[in-house]
Amino acid sequence: MDIRYLGHSTFELSDGTARVLVDPFLAPNNPKAPVSAEEVDPTHILVTHGHVDHLVDAAAVAKRYSGDLGDLPAVFYFTLWNEPNHRQFIKPTRSAPVIYRKMVDAAIPRIRAVNKNARIFIGETAPVGRAPKAMGPKKFIRKWLCLNNRLRRTSKGSCRKFKRIDADGYAHHPYGPVSRVPKKRDVLNMLAIRELGRYLDRAAAARRIPRRLPIYNTEFGLQSNPPDRAVSTSPIRQAQLINEKEEYSYRYGRLKSYSQYLLFDDPPRKGPRSQRWSGFQTALRFHTGRKKPAYNAFKFPIVVKKRRRYVLIWGRVRPGTGKRYVRIQRKGGSFGPRIKTNSRGYFTKKYRRSARYRFRAYDSDRKRLGTSRTARPARLP
Repeated sequence: MDIRYLGHSTFELSDGTARVLVDPFLAPNNPKAPVSAEEVDPTHILVTHGHVDHLVDAAAVAKRYSGDLGDLPAVFYFTLWNEPNHRQFIKPTRSAPVIYRKMVDAAIPRIRAVNKNARIFIGETAPVGRAPKAMGPKKFIRKWLCLNNRLRRTSKGSCRKFKRIDADGYAHHPYGPVSRVPKKRDVLNMLAIRELGRYLDRAAAARRIPRRLPIYNTEFGLQSNPPDRAVSTSPIRQAQLINEKEEYSYRYGRLKSYSQYLLFDDPPRKGPRSQRWSGFQTALRFHTGRKKPAYNAFKFPIVVKKRRRYVLIWGRVRPGTGKRYVRIQRKGGSFGPRIKTNSRGYFTKKYRRSARYRFRAYDSDRKRLGTSRTARPARLP
């Protein structure tokens, strides 16, 4: 990784693909900075807190990528920070809600002033509370948005001058247990995503955020073994689960995106054996580049859901735009006629016979793209 110091608290971090600009305070606002906003080309901007000298040039960079300046690409989606309830990103954790509130209050009007088409997401919350490492997401939301334990507005202390947040979406990372929601812990995993929606509705009723704020899954994945021997999820099971979680997401209309993190597993780390696979092994490929079963499962997700008198097959065709086609095969049978997907590549189909199914995928020109995994019928939430 290359690290370039640009004066004051500003750094540029680059790994050859991503370029992260931290706390942009550049020329001419900072006369000692070696570059101006027009001379940097970041893929991401991080603002560590809401002091003016740490975000004054966030607006300049947002303007640079507003779509109004020559051949530069237009950027319309902005998300404010990453997991602010985790001490790795804001510390001390007990002060994180107040720090994040100031950061959001400062950043949103600056971005909107220079990019009228900007869509700004707030939150980016981590899903699990683990004191002292991370504040639970529900507790963090209450403290950040100045709500009491009954989710009613409070005006005590730093909440006296709370400003309603003009955001376009709430981003969240719904990692966590795949088959249950722990009752005695502050957890917002994928199965609890509707609980997040209820929290946001109560915050909107308290006039803290806009009503019916859309939810965006911006980071999600499932650790596999191998390579991580500390988990029980095999690569085949990982493939099945990412399909089931995408189908679950699809049925919640308020959830507007489904994210897969990563493409390549993190490489093994040096040090004690317990630390070797302590990074993310949630990817579609092993760190060597070899494809996991999840790679094909992500391209062609399929779920076969049991019903009383039939099974419902749900699936999707990636990549592509517009309507695509599939042919479904029951195990032991032949591929059926072509079925048209919707404009996003999704399809559903009922069959009376409970069996294992798979499908062949075709693009909009009916060119064959590949074949899905074979899915067995399952009763799912």
